[in-house]
Amino acid sequence: MTVNRDRVRYTLSGSGLDLLPGVYFRRNLTPPWQPEWLNNGLFELCGYEPRGANDSTQLLSVIPLQQQQRLQQQIETQLKSQSEYRIEYDIRHKEGSIRHLEERGQRCPDNPTLIEGFWQDISERTQMSRQLHEQQEKLQLELQLSSSKLQLANQELKQSLLNQIELKEARSIELQRIQSQQQTLSQLVDMAASKRYDFPQLLQEICSQCCRILRADRLGVWIFDEQSAMGSLLYELDHDSFVTPPAISPKTHPELMEFLRQQRILLLHPGDHPEVASELLSLASPEMDNRLMFAPLTGSSQSICGAMIAVNNNSVRSWHSDERFFLASIADFLELQIMNQEKQGLLDELRAFRNAVEQSNSGVMMLNPLGEFTYVNHAFSNITGFQPEELIGERLLSRLQLVQSSLVDQLKDTLIVELKEWQGEVRARSKQGSLYWAHMTITPVLDEHGQICQFMGVYLDTTGQKSAQEHIEKLAFSDPLTGLENRQLFQEKLQQALHNCERTQSHIALLFLDLDNFKRINDSLGHRTGDQLLIQVAARIKACVRTSDGVARIGGDEFTILLMDIDKPSHAGTVAQNLLTILSKPFYIDDHQIMVSASLGITLAPDDGTDISSIMRHADLAMYKAKSQGKNTLQFFTEAMNDEAQLRLFLENELRSAMHNNELFLNLQPKVDLADGTVCGMEALLRWKHPERGMIPPDHFIPIAEDTGQIIDIGYWIIRRCCDYIVQLTDRGYGHLTLAVNLSARQFREPSLIETIEMAICESGINPHQLEFEITESMLMDKVDQAIEQMHQLKRIGVTLSIDDFGTGYSSLAYLRQFPIDLIKVDRAFVKDIPNNSSDMAITAAIIAMAHRLNLRVVAEGVETAEQQDFLRQQLCSYAQGYFYSKPLDFSQLLEQLPMLDQRNEAKLFSR
Repeated sequence: MTVNRDRVRYTLSGSGLDLLPGVYFRRNLTPPWQPEWLNNGLFELCGYEPRGANDSTQLLSVIPLQQQQRLQQQIETQLKSQSEYRIEYDIRHKEGSIRHLEERGQRCPDNPTLIEGFWQDISERTQMSRQLHEQQEKLQLELQLSSSKLQLANQELKQSLLNQIELKEARSIELQRIQSQQQTLSQLVDMAASKRYDFPQLLQEICSQCCRILRADRLGVWIFDEQSAMGSLLYELDHDSFVTPPAISPKTHPELMEFLRQQRILLLHPGDHPEVASELLSLASPEMDNRLMFAPLTGSSQSICGAMIAVNNNSVRSWHSDERFFLASIADFLELQIMNQEKQGLLDELRAFRNAVEQSNSGVMMLNPLGEFTYVNHAFSNITGFQPEELIGERLLSRLQLVQSSLVDQLKDTLIVELKEWQGEVRARSKQGSLYWAHMTITPVLDEHGQICQFMGVYLDTTGQKSAQEHIEKLAFSDPLTGLENRQLFQEKLQQALHNCERTQSHIALLFLDLDNFKRINDSLGHRTGDQLLIQVAARIKACVRTSDGVARIGGDEFTILLMDIDKPSHAGTVAQNLLTILSKPFYIDDHQIMVSASLGITLAPDDGTDISSIMRHADLAMYKAKSQGKNTLQFFTEAMNDEAQLRLFLENELRSAMHNNELFLNLQPKVDLADGTVCGMEALLRWKHPERGMIPPDHFIPIAEDTGQIIDIGYWIIRRCCDYIVQLTDRGYGHLTLAVNLSARQFREPSLIETIEMAICESGINPHQLEFEITESMLMDKVDQAIEQMHQLKRIGVTLSIDDFGTGYSSLAYLRQFPIDLIKVDRAFVKDIPNNSSDMAITAAIIAMAHRLNLRVVAEGVETAEQQDFLRQQLCSYAQGYFYSKPLDFSQLLEQLPMLDQRNEAKLFSR
């Protein structure tokens, strides 16, 4: 609704609406209301100024939207049967006060979707009406009270006569109750005196007899001590049966405990002590008119140990004084029986305790305040060798023959001066003269005046435990094979050495030593030979260092050497070189002469670090650097290694999401047939473009993927992507081209490789011959038989196989004949210096000739010049690839340049 307020105000300016009480408005019928105020009464009514088009927002704070919707229904209902409506409701003033409002209105004649009317504040009128109504009710109540007083006087007179009659009857009934109570109490005393009934039977008789005498519905006895052998019992009169009552304890019923301390007999009526009643919900429902009577039970310690509770359900009654006295008498009788039970229990416990002490394997002794033996058990005699009669009356310190004389003063200070328990390990000599270890605990026992009345002691022979502990410590801190320190002990010594460095300004060196190719020795000669080799290696290492230095085996074939108080770094280098020299000499084990080498990493403290984690990490980095440089060498830690490790960690983390973020992609480098210059295939090359660091070199991230196992998922992605490329190439008429994929060592050994390749070929529908897999020499020489079997499975699929980087590994020609391969790829290392290096030319020619004799095709990598191409053609090399023909291209570039590549390469081939 849009209303021109200025026009309306102008039209009505002479109407005198501003002088009338209340608020005149015009608004839409359906919420939210958007009113147009026709006079200025709005501010007086609710504290807001009329402000035009935004009044709907203002009105929501006065009349919320939900209230508007309810009022709309009332208005529409009235307007269905009449032309005007009238409603009342509350609104909220801007200051927060509530105003009661009367609204009258009708539909606008010119627009039935609008209504016009007025608000009038009727708060005062409403308040006066309420006050008048309250005065009328008060007058009516006073009239009713006057009538009730007359009736009450008549009832009191009648009741006085009835009370006299009931009093005589009550006295007669009371005498009968007292007689029954006395007989019951006498019977219970006779039962207890006869000793023919045990405590549970007596307890049952007490509960059932008292419940009947007291005319209660239930009566029970609760023993609060959960450890007590005397259980709680509840008798139910209606069923004439005994049940286990709901548990009551001081912890769960603190208010009840406080209630029971008030007096001998206590009554609990409805409404009394609600906190106590709430704790007894399991015993008496609050909906019933329960009347409970309590008699607390006091034990030998004069504290409340239980309670007798009588419960009356669903009947209005009072507990008579004789009934309360009877329950108190029964409680006194029961307390006496409980004390007798407790005394008997203590005697039984004391007898059992004495038997346990006598039969215990632990020595037990008791001393008087002078430290003289008053009691010892058999175990104490067995440990010391002295019989009880030889000890009683003798002083402890003179008989035990303690080796540690300093303990005498400690015992006196702790036990006599401080009045505290003393315990510790003692070394003593038995009567027979043999030394033994024992753990002794002595506790002073104080009387009620805080004075020592005796000492209680426990004496345990720990000689066997001591020996076992020493053996366990030796196992825990030493390597079981070599006898060297293990990782835990070595790290503790290293930590102590670092503290000494800081305190004395001295220097130490940490060496990490790892045997080279130890796994091959284990695999070829067996683990027993490998273990014997490790023992001899450990002995040679220890012979090269001082006794103050530390040597540890921290795992497998890894050793650490800690050189203490070195003068200069060259000292550590000298020791390391000596280690390499002595380890390079032959080892003789079981008629085998074994030659080994080692890689050593060296770090210095505090120069390279002051905490144990950084020092060990730096030594480890230096050792791996030595391995990467050809093994059998040593390497000092440098900060560049740390940077390299940080970069590796960064790349490892980033590589985990690179494939999912589409940062990895493939470039394809064409291979050319040297017979006619046409493109015969491509090699897929993995590339990584990082969003922040740009292109990451493959030799930086592919080894990381190999080490972390991420190469498996990446390799499968490459295979599927290459199959897709082959499909697209075939669709464009290039179905004769092959696409080569490099298999990593980890991927080649993966059991699911064959299944993955078969699935990719099946899903894409390509000819398996179009897919080529390149395998390096080093991969094939590790477990040759398994490698050959894996290659045969690949050939059964129908794919093409080639050996990549041929000539750089150590493959045997005998094995080469067994490999089911189709091609050999000559490594670029032999091609790059042709024709300037005659040796490389001879090697390349020999590889090509050998391949032809084995009916294998040859691919030369890294061809960059026409001279290299000419030489390869002269040697009848099958194919070539390199920047001379084309740089690696992405797939879209390859599709664009394939037609031109054939022409261009053909020209290069035949132009000379």
